[in-house]
Formats: sequence, structure tokens, C-alpha cells
Amino acid sequence: MKSFKILSMACLIFIVFLGMEAIGSTPKNLKQEIFAMSNPQDVLLIKNKTTSEKNKVIGSVKIATYNSVGIKRQEAVINELLQSNAAKLGGNAVIDIHQANNHVYGKVVKL
Repeated sequence: MKSFKILSMACLIFIVFLGMEAIGSTPKNLKQEIFAMSNPQDVLLIKNKTTSEKNKVIGSVKIATYNSVGIKRQEAVINELLQSNAAKLGGNAVIDIHQANNHVYGKVVKL
């Protein structure tokens, strides 16, 4: 019985921790158009590219570099959050990725 309580508590903590990972990420739609959600694994991350006439900027993303309990996020986690938030907006890529004030910012584009 005691081991079941410990296992239940560990599962609860794990689920809460997973939920907290998404806190601090914000996708923002800049256009009035609605695009179908894209596959997050197909979203390109391009740090230095700025917008051109070919790229249609459809939104922006802002990811906190620290999660809600104050632990610094690894770069891989930040990249996954950038991709998933861009995919929610229907973007194919995140460009002009930069860090400032404990956040990572990027422009979501349709290529």
C-alpha cells in the first residue's frame, strides 16, 4: 500500500511538471487569416534570416528561458516549444530567432 502511494505521488508530480513546461510560451497571430496547423517536426528554425517578400509573416513566438519553477530550460526544449507554437499558428518556419530579457523570440512565417 505504501509503495502504491509513492508511485501515485511520483506520477502526479511528473504530470504537473509536464504541464509546467508549456507555461511561458506564447504564440501570437499577427494576421487575421487562419492557417491549418502544421506538423511541429517540419517547422524549420532559422536564427539569422530576416523577413523577405517571399516569406509571409503570420505571427510571432515568445518562449521563457526559465520554466515556471525557475529552472533554466535546455536549448532542445526551447526549440521544441518554438516549433510547436509555430505549428499551432500554421507556420513552416521560425526566423529571426533571438534572445532578450529571459525570453527567446522569433517570427513565424509561411514559406
